[in-house]
Amino acid sequence: MTNILVAIPVLNEAESLESVMKGIKGVKITGAKISTVVIDDGSVDESSAIAKQAGASVISHGRNRGLGASFRSAVRYATDRNADILVTIDGDGQFNPADIPSLVQPIMDSSADFVTASRFRSEAFVPKMPRLKLWGNRRIAWLVNRLAGTDLHDVSCGFRAYSREALLSLDLIGGYTYTHEVILTLAFQNMRLAEVDVVVRGEREFGESRVASSLVRYGMNTSLIILRNFRDYKPLMAFGIPALLIGALGLLFLIYFGVSSLVLGEFYPKVLAFVGAFLILFATLLLITAMIADMFTRIRTQLENLRRRLSRLS
Repeated sequence: MTNILVAIPVLNEAESLESVMKGIKGVKITGAKISTVVIDDGSVDESSAIAKQAGASVISHGRNRGLGASFRSAVRYATDRNADILVTIDGDGQFNPADIPSLVQPIMDSSADFVTASRFRSEAFVPKMPRLKLWGNRRIAWLVNRLAGTDLHDVSCGFRAYSREALLSLDLIGGYTYTHEVILTLAFQNMRLAEVDVVVRGEREFGESRVASSLVRYGMNTSLIILRNFRDYKPLMAFGIPALLIGALGLLFLIYFGVSSLVLGEFYPKVLAFVGAFLILFATLLLITAMIADMFTRIRTQLENLRRRLSRLS
């Protein structure tokens, strides 16, 4: 019997949560047992009461801590209860719980460790949404794919499924959101990632998105999370590539200074010599930083592997 846990992060979703809960109750998967937990991230409405009335377990943060914190609570709850698969679905009603079987099937077939619902892989499934928001989603997907070496079309969707192996591989730090950090983390640990096309409502029926309500803020926060994750797992590239570029620029300055001095018979322009030497020194420090950071990354990876092995034994 496969133990599937469905986690619903909510913040004032009372108007739509009951419908989502009913949809989850109607899901039947052969050979699987489905349970539900609602992570209440500081709601001031009846979200928690509705969840409890529907028979779901409730984790209450007491105050708003962010979607990333809600996801970490869901992961801890799932691993503590030995869930085989964790499914995350928003409480705003944009996703159809009836798609849960399609989402978990690749994991149950042992062909994937992580599956995300995809709104953009097929043009027929692209939901109605503002053009700027659609453009932003595709640009973020391009960036994440370039960094992670993946080929996903939707990296921002909150409707996802995780195997236990994937859950034990996550060590997240972002509080604002988690969607891109998860993909980078799992890709860097060679997990098998997959997509499933789903039909979703592009715009919420009630309220506004707490993450993407401001595209500028969303872009800045997600970009920072992505770059920090890339720095932590790929320090040689994060520090090494800038070091090589800066060092090459410093070398060009010194070469120009040397040639100019030989032609003119005097040290000219002296400022290029100082700038070139400074850039090469800075590049050397960056390379040393890259090597030290890479050493810590290897230690971190070994500790994460050890944690997964111990978790399997418990």
